[in-house]
Amino acid sequence: MWTNLIEIVKARWQHTQQPRHRLAKAAINLYGGMNNCHEAFLNYKAEQTDTNFANFVFSIDALISTLQSLNPKFKIFDPELSAQLQRYILGENRAAHICQPREYVRFQIKLLRQIVKLESNMMDLPIETLGDFDQALETLGNFIKHHFTIAEIFAAEAKMRELTESGANRLHAK
Repeated sequence: MWTNLIEIVKARWQHTQQPRHRLAKAAINLYGGMNNCHEAFLNYKAEQTDTNFANFVFSIDALISTLQSLNPKFKIFDPELSAQLQRYILGENRAAHICQPREYVRFQIKLLRQIVKLESNMMDLPIETLGDFDQALETLGNFIKHHFTIAEIFAAEAKMRELTESGANRLHAK
């Protein structure tokens, strides 16, 4: 699932009309959210405490929120699937489910799995299971490394407008 998510993102972002610096920052945001989930899961796996599990649940929630916040600008998901993310974000029971973290994490993973699977079907990507988080992070990291410069990732808005206007557009040149 995680590798499919990255493949969906890469495919959608190849055709975006958003400025490169925003795309670079969005990719970094997604990488950070995924890395946070991975670290929280590894911490829980190493020491199965209530605190570590709660951190894992909150990290998945934050990743879903990140996807939801990036989706309107970058059109990662089909509109119908986007609506599912929005319903999750606006759900009345979202806070209440925190009292039942084991059920909540199952719900979160099911939601992500369903959205990625349906979008993968629309894009004719092979369906995979949860898959390797490390591989997905590596794929996203390579995408960032090969398509963006440090300046695009960290430069200020005004500087990026200058770069964009001067024709520095490596993503669409490939």
